[in-house]
Amino acid sequence: MAERGFEAERDKLSNYIDLEQWGFILNRFSEVLGVDIYTVDLKGKIMTRPQRALKGSKLIETPLQVVQRLLRKSAAANTLQEETGPLAITHTLIPILGEGTEPLAYLVVGPLVLGSRAPRAELERFARKEGWDLLELEGAYQQLKLFSFVGMKSMLDLLSEVCNYLVQPSPLKEKVEETFSQLDNFFATLLDLALRATKADSGSVM
Repeated sequence: MAERGFEAERDKLSNYIDLEQWGFILNRFSEVLGVDIYTVDLKGKIMTRPQRALKGSKLIETPLQVVQRLLRKSAAANTLQEETGPLAITHTLIPILGEGTEPLAYLVVGPLVLGSRAPRAELERFARKEGWDLLELEGAYQQLKLFSFVGMKSMLDLLSEVCNYLVQPSPLKEKVEETFSQLDNFFATLLDLALRATKADSGSVM
């Protein structure tokens, strides 16, 4: 019964896009942005695995409890949810809505460090409290991508727009003006993210 339920959840998203292609797209984003991005079904089971999958510490494994908490919050509001824990480590859940208002699946983005990295003294306290090896913790922590609040918002806006756009049904052709408007918003967000990442003064999309 659990297996069939899992396949049913997978089919919700695969009705809109090939899951292999979907995973490939997410992995390209993951490479560029330097953060794990993967898909879970409505119950939190992994559908597309993160490509980066950093190893070496519990710190870099997304705790099931975090995903489940985010799922409960998102299910109640159908909106993006995030949780920042110790050491400013943050996970975000983005609903993939498709045609309607009910999510087909969710993107999990993270772990990442939001705002600024914790000082070494805080890492030492955290390692003692959790019973972790400090050097292992430091190594894993330094591998996590650091995002400013504005940079994270730009990244999440971009991911949400692109992924929800990809699962929209084909009748978009009948709404050409609306489609171009959506693309304008998408490219504006993409350019904004590129400018912030490179600290450039200006840029354009050709």
